[in-house]
Amino acid sequence: MLRRIIQFFKRLIQRLFGKQPTPPSPASETVIPRTDTEYEALFLQLLDTVQQGSSRGQIKGWFIGHKVQEGELVAWLERFGTRLQEAPSQHEELAQRMVRLGSLDIGPVGTVSGRIGRSLLEQIAPQTETPISENPQSYPIIDAEFVGDGVTISTEEVNQEVEENYTPITEELVPVIQSDEPLAVEENFAPITEELVPVIQSEESLTVEEISTPITEELAPVIQSEESLTVEEDLPDIEGLFEQGIQQDEAEDFEAALVSFETVIQRQNDHAFVWFYRGNTLKSLGRIEEALDSFEQAIRLRPEYADAWNNRGSVLELLGDTGEALKSYELALQLEPNDPYVWNNRGNALSDLGRLEEAVESYGEAIKLEPHYFNALYNQGIALSNLNRSEEALISFNQAIELQPNDPDGWYNLGLVLEDLGQTEEAIAAFEQAKQLQPDED
Repeated sequence: MLRRIIQFFKRLIQRLFGKQPTPPSPASETVIPRTDTEYEALFLQLLDTVQQGSSRGQIKGWFIGHKVQEGELVAWLERFGTRLQEAPSQHEELAQRMVRLGSLDIGPVGTVSGRIGRSLLEQIAPQTETPISENPQSYPIIDAEFVGDGVTISTEEVNQEVEENYTPITEELVPVIQSDEPLAVEENFAPITEELVPVIQSEESLTVEEISTPITEELAPVIQSEESLTVEEDLPDIEGLFEQGIQQDEAEDFEAALVSFETVIQRQNDHAFVWFYRGNTLKSLGRIEEALDSFEQAIRLRPEYADAWNNRGSVLELLGDTGEALKSYELALQLEPNDPYVWNNRGNALSDLGRLEEAVESYGEAIKLEPHYFNALYNQGIALSNLNRSEEALISFNQAIELQPNDPDGWYNLGLVLEDLGQTEEAIAAFEQAKQLQPDED
């Protein structure tokens, strides 16, 4: 009992002198194994969501809420597609929905879904083949150029709708807060300089060709090949290698995944998705600067690729360039304002920069888009606590614990807030719960 009281006052002294606990990395959620029947029901639900007009960001929020493992879903989808090929004429409406999902540019799930859907439609009505849509009008094109240590955007006007989402800058200091792994390809590029202005092209949209930096020997010496294979010549092999790399990455076989992605790049070096996933794998291997290059190459190939801007921000934070990371997140939000991942990551960058009020608002946007988003609720609680808004922080931590009751950090931070509110017995109970969940900690 005496030891517990000493620990309690030790924490109290730390709080009084402004020493905050080091925020932990996000707790890894248990992966729920699903049967093929469960995956089918889940996928049909996803298609219904798309049919109702959901955006990319809303679809990604759906993935968060249902704890979907992308690699597992892709593997199931391949099996499902094989089954559909046995009687394509019976699945015309389903095929059209799968093509529509593929047009949303959500990554491998969309890519595989679109390919299967188009294949089915070809067999039903070969003359009315649905072309692969890059959806060029779906998102504004960012007129961005990488120069030196930053990214420059040529524009003079700020998109008014986006401007309204942000609040003025304040200056405070907070500890590093947990960061999200973004959703998920890339290699060596030219470094970057100059300051970035987080503004998108407002009047005239430039084409990808006008913006993209061509791949030269200096930019990507590793991926040159003697002859360039077209998608038509080697599509099944390329797609198979790409999907294999995704599955290897999901299985944490990162070296093998990197080999798969680089093999694809040797055959077809203009596939932005592959560069993007390659970046994620490099990040997992701790090769952060190479990961940054990979994400930037994805952006050169596809300037409107919001996920690549988001992941660029993530690795810039790891490299200690939080200001540039924030600019990347804001560019991602201009392209896809309904992405809860990016709002959470933007909140983390703002917190690291001491802009706590803005961080709280950013976490709030993530929670509006995905109410069951543990990391956003937890991070919001940390920011509110550092603003001495303890009653609001208490609500955030309670909601986070409801989602992940076995997370010791949630209980520990709940205890700190209860302590601030003078609820000593409840605080001690929360600390005890944290201790039981993480007994090896002092």
